[in-house]
Amino acid sequence: MARQQQPSHEIDLHGKTKDQAISETHQRLLRIRAGRKSCKVRIITGRGEHTPDGMGVLGPAVKQWLEGEGRRSVNVSDVQWARDRGSLLVQITIREESN
Repeated sequence: MARQQQPSHEIDLHGKTKDQAISETHQRLLRIRAGRKSCKVRIITGRGEHTPDGMGVLGPAVKQWLEGEGRRSVNVSDVQWARDRGSLLVQITIREESN
């Protein structure tokens, strides 16, 4: 039975605005991708427990960005909520270039 790949990188977005969170996610994933290896990244967004309405803002916004622009700009191949629902598990897939 194959073991599930554990995240090799982590991005913590606590305390960021929605725009700051998306920008930081983009920049950090670009740096991680520059390593040219496929990997899993945990992006901590929080669950929104400290917002006035108790609803998370960062998680849904970052997930939407990852599933759109993130797929194109940083090779995101999979995005899933972690069991805690306060973080996202993101797979970056680097395809080997053919010579």
